[in-house]
Amino acid sequence: MANELVANTSFAELLRTSPSKIEESLDALVGYDIYPKAVELPGRYINVPGMQEIIIQVDWRHYTDDEIGQEMKRFAALNRPQSEPAPSRTGKKRQSKVIADLKALSALRIWKLHEEEPWKRLELIAEICGYEGCKREWAEYKQRSRRGHADEPMSGQAKTEMSEARTRALSLFQRFFPWGKPSNY
Repeated sequence: MANELVANTSFAELLRTSPSKIEESLDALVGYDIYPKAVELPGRYINVPGMQEIIIQVDWRHYTDDEIGQEMKRFAALNRPQSEPAPSRTGKKRQSKVIADLKALSALRIWKLHEEEPWKRLELIAEICGYEGCKREWAEYKQRSRRGHADEPMSGQAKTEMSEARTRALSLFQRFFPWGKPSNY
């Protein structure tokens, strides 16, 4: 996969043509994760959007790990900033999270590339990213087109999936570059 990335092959093309290569590459990265753990010691990530350093005291001597974990759970529930709601999880494994990020980056690139052609954008996102609502809407659009009714508006679900993918890609981008937005957003 490294050769394809060096050649600047798009994520979309890699996902479509070589999903097994991506999975093999992810498996080779044992122990590496671009995402921080839920709780870490200070210093690894500095000024990353969505993170906050808080000084806390832990009474290791009088509490078990489970009791400390339960207290951290209560602490998080009471102190999570309103501007940082809990993320929704579609897949819990690291690999599915990374693949979802790659699909979101592909959707972001496709969105900008076909800004003036929403149906072409939908077709590519359905084909490359495989979002269910987009695939369903694209199939329905093709049927309507054959009957001469292609001018109906796009479904809300397809629009939502594409919008959520762009938001996810922006979040990923800002993890690497906290002070900017990608030019294709």
